[in-house]
Amino acid sequence: MIVATLDRGPPLNTGFAMRLFALSFSLLLPLSAVAEIPIHQMQAPTLERPVEIVYDSWGVPHLRAETERDVWLSMGFAHARDRFFQMDITRRTIRGTKAELLGEGSVASDHDMRLLGIDWGTGLMWDGLEAKDRAVLEAYTEGVNAWRKALISGHPGLRLPPEYEDLGLEARDIVPWEARDSMRSLGGFIFVLTQAIGIDLLKTAASLAIPADIREDVLRLAPADTVPALYPGEYQEHLRPRGGALGPRNSEASATPKVERGDLFNGLQEAVDKALALWTRVIEENPWFESGGSNAWTVAGHRSESGFALFASDNHVGTPLPPIYHEMHLSAPEAALDVYGVTIPGGPVVANGFNRNAAWAYTVLPVDGSDLFWEKLLLPNRVIFMGELVDVEVRHETYFALVDGELVDRSDLIEEPTTFYVPHHGPILAKALFGRRALSYRWVGFEKATFVEPLLRRMRATNADEALEASRDIDVFGANMVVADVYGDIGYTVTGTFPIRRFKDMLQPYWPRMGGGLWEWRGRLDRGDYLSSISPPRGFIATSNNDPAGYAFDNRLTNDPVYYAYGHDLGFRQRRIHEELIARTPLTIGDMMETQNDVRVEAAERLLPHLFEAAAARSDLVDAEAAEALEALESWDTRALVSSHEQSIFHEWWFAAAHALLDDDIGEGFFFDFTALSGLLHLLDNPDEARTGERLWDDAETTDRVETKEEILIEALDSSLDALALRFGTPEIGEWEWGEIHTKRLSHPLGGEYDYPPRSRAARPIDSGDHTVSPMESGFRLVAEMDPAGIRAWMVLPGGNSGLPGSDHYADQAEMYFEGEYRPVLFEEASIDADAEEIWQLVPQEIARDQTPRDG
Repeated sequence: MIVATLDRGPPLNTGFAMRLFALSFSLLLPLSAVAEIPIHQMQAPTLERPVEIVYDSWGVPHLRAETERDVWLSMGFAHARDRFFQMDITRRTIRGTKAELLGEGSVASDHDMRLLGIDWGTGLMWDGLEAKDRAVLEAYTEGVNAWRKALISGHPGLRLPPEYEDLGLEARDIVPWEARDSMRSLGGFIFVLTQAIGIDLLKTAASLAIPADIREDVLRLAPADTVPALYPGEYQEHLRPRGGALGPRNSEASATPKVERGDLFNGLQEAVDKALALWTRVIEENPWFESGGSNAWTVAGHRSESGFALFASDNHVGTPLPPIYHEMHLSAPEAALDVYGVTIPGGPVVANGFNRNAAWAYTVLPVDGSDLFWEKLLLPNRVIFMGELVDVEVRHETYFALVDGELVDRSDLIEEPTTFYVPHHGPILAKALFGRRALSYRWVGFEKATFVEPLLRRMRATNADEALEASRDIDVFGANMVVADVYGDIGYTVTGTFPIRRFKDMLQPYWPRMGGGLWEWRGRLDRGDYLSSISPPRGFIATSNNDPAGYAFDNRLTNDPVYYAYGHDLGFRQRRIHEELIARTPLTIGDMMETQNDVRVEAAERLLPHLFEAAAARSDLVDAEAAEALEALESWDTRALVSSHEQSIFHEWWFAAAHALLDDDIGEGFFFDFTALSGLLHLLDNPDEARTGERLWDDAETTDRVETKEEILIEALDSSLDALALRFGTPEIGEWEWGEIHTKRLSHPLGGEYDYPPRSRAARPIDSGDHTVSPMESGFRLVAEMDPAGIRAWMVLPGGNSGLPGSDHYADQAEMYFEGEYRPVLFEEASIDADAEEIWQLVPQEIARDQTPRDG
């Protein structure tokens, strides 16, 4: 039987405990199977009715409320109980006040975040919220602060996150949560996924530093592989790419920006360099700002073995500890809510998940939701806009830091503690020409937006159509959204806010616009122009941050009916998923799991034939060591397993080849994984289309010889073998196992023993490779079978659901994650109660001593 043990909090009635006794007898458990379940009660005065939170054996909270408001309030409590330190770090990161918690070493980072101005932007988002949306965030906030109050009062079921103890702080030192903090958490997350500042700065810097013909061959707009999410005939005909979605890989070079030089842009190089340095520092300090990628796909019922639709989702948002996402189950009969999925600690949102009828998941669509603006400043701090002088908002910042348990003003650590905001655009990232010019940016999140209400509406969707309709109504959050339902249907839509730019054919999307008013956005794309599809005949839809319909396949961005994004993924994950879904039909849940964990390196399938051809053409350059490596690569199955020495050789070789090809022509400052691999493949696959001809293969630094493609590729192999022998301490290639150099650690903000594995132990080897379907950065993995009799789902987190170091659920899923394993999701009340590990009862103050929630 199940024994309920009550904590020493406020007095409890025993009705709920009796319900547990009844449940135990109904399950006919033997007397030896006695499990003690602690039941905690807490008063939450603003609750409308009692709420019950059942924690299962994986630490997942199942919230049982009656009204919608109580769902959000109890969600705030559950997030705070499990993840408050994470929430605190997030809000302070966005606000630029981390030093007040982590010490003066974070003052410079705080200043960078204030220069970036996300908090200024989330303030505009907050001001634009409808009253009903604010009410959701306010109810959530009440739940967070109910946890804080109970913690301060010494509730025996709660404990202070140990990180605060390490920092010399107590429960009373925790700053109360504000509804604006939830907007910071959600707004910051959306900003990371929808801005294009970093890539705009990189592309602009490249345009200023690298000749146009080299840019066209190396810094490609077209992806390396060309498998779209949707094919012609599966979406609206008027949105079909004019360049031909399924034409040659790179059929036409993109035109260079029409305006690149001249007096108007004097000082731009200085400003871009400063802004790019700022962005680089922000990424280094906050790795989750560099959104990686995601996979999501759905399979229609007619293509699965069971006859039910299948669903898979894994977001590549990084693997901090605790994880970015928190797993949760919300139910409220009166509000027609019964939803399970991953949530964002700090806000009342189920990002990816399912209800009783439908499932949904997003992957990042690299939305071009921001533009750089080149401002002309007139002293003191004014800009010209539409022929008028407009005052720039100036904020004189103060930076406090925690020093010896006290907050101390350390603004002296910042050379110029001032931030600037152009009211009609946004934050100024950098100034140039002695303050006469400035580079600002505008982001769609600075406009009035609606996203809370449609997110909640999607949680109530009764079929794929309703889930798609709700998703299309989400402003700002740019994504590829896939859905599936219990009727066997699947669907896709893009979401977000897409600016319509003036004179789009005159400038590349990344190039800064003049700030005087002529280049302002002229509205947003109509939702009727949002690419979408419902149940295409082929029976599956997959998206992996790739070009959704092939708009950039011709290496141009401005010649199509619509413009959503640029900077798409290379396309290797998308191709591999397509191959697997076709080959494995009819598909099972096991197939979905295996595909999520697939580590076949499509890049190797494309690159290695060129190496083999070079070796055959110039066998005189191939020595014994190179011949042994080539033989190993030719027999390799291209899977990036920890035991693979071939993956070690391939990875080292292609990087060496790309550096040898590009460093002397573009400089190391523009060498990035994506651009290097895409440029290398273009020059190898399409030599006749290269604007630079054979010139880039010659090393400009060697004046006594002219290198050929074959020489570069073989010499890169030689240098990579030397590097690996040195790194592994042996020339025996069979001992160069990938897992020795390809490892993962789930990292906590304070590091040390809070990491997994802790710093006292070696990092964990992990199967994955160059642009494989399974990366090192999955924030979770989820698969589901959409059975009308009851959805069955399995998932895993990189760590655990609790953010409390020392909790049984802090890292209890870490090894499962590393091994590509899953655990069943509990979605039915009987199975949840049978697996109950801990129970919380949240009760309104006026009934706390004379009623028990959910008696009988």
